[in-house]
Amino acid sequence: MKALSIKQPYATSILRGTKTIELRSWQTAYRGDLLICTSQTPAYFLRKMPILDKEGRNKVVDEITEHESYMHFGKALCVVELYDIRPMKEQDESDSESEYFDDLFSWCLRNVRPIKPFEVIGKLNLFEVNEPIVYIKGVAH
Repeated sequence: MKALSIKQPYATSILRGTKTIELRSWQTAYRGDLLICTSQTPAYFLRKMPILDKEGRNKVVDEITEHESYMHFGKALCVVELYDIRPMKEQDESDSESEYFDDLFSWCLRNVRPIKPFEVIGKLNLFEVNEPIVYIKGVAH
């Protein structure tokens, strides 16, 4: 299956269905199912964001990237349908969770299907993952 690596927290937003546009500087002719995988490291702004660990102490995300209950890193999370790619429009800001950039492309996503997370070593661009996918039925996103 074709896969795409996305930094956290954006991958989780796609899983939840709140982010329906992924922004990229490049296009592809591919349309269809796409495995959403998380990068090993979070988005830059999140790396030093203080959060509480299980004991209620402040930590930074870099120190607890394996803390499963907070966020998955280096794992496949869900399958979505990539149904369109077009130049970004100003009205895409909300659905992409980003400000407008006139040199980016909006990758339009729908039909989110949660899966049982499994480890994936991400790559740049689209890449192939040949692991069996176990869909989670009845999970609200």
